[in-house]
Amino acid sequence: MVVLSILFFLLLLGKSNADFLQENIARQGTATQSETYNYMGNYKLVEASRAIDGIKHGKDINGEVDFTHTKTTGSTAWWLLTLPTVYPIRQIKVFNRILQPQRLSGVKIWVGVGLTGGNYDGAELIGTITYQSGTNPYVFSNLHASGSSVQIQGGADYLSLAEVEVYVPFTDKGE
Repeated sequence: MVVLSILFFLLLLGKSNADFLQENIARQGTATQSETYNYMGNYKLVEASRAIDGIKHGKDINGEVDFTHTKTTGSTAWWLLTLPTVYPIRQIKVFNRILQPQRLSGVKIWVGVGLTGGNYDGAELIGTITYQSGTNPYVFSNLHASGSSVQIQGGADYLSLAEVEVYVPFTDKGE
């Protein structure tokens, strides 16, 4: 009876039970990017860690900035999340910034072990984003990848991200 009550509650929330069987581990990692754009005279405003701070809106309104921005454009631009260990990655969500969302067009998502910035040797290509107006986030699910690195390779423009979430199966740590 308790299980049915929980499932009914989840349906009311609009979430599947699969959402609760995974956890986002992105904030456990360290984010870096190819170069940081000098945005409004301040590099810190758009540093790589902005994409794992838990804020998904990606706004640039009234000086409120929460997204990353590379100085480089095209496929040589990259953003890298280095995790503390190898994980079984099941889902990746890439949240787009509000202004200029077309910048994610052609962006590629890679998973691998011990990747370094701009190097995709041994990495698995998870997918390529095709920009669609109104799509946010871009979700890559039902993955069976393992890795300690998630790397996003630039498309045709600057690489700019609002948030990146990386989901692994939830495990009871006995805490």
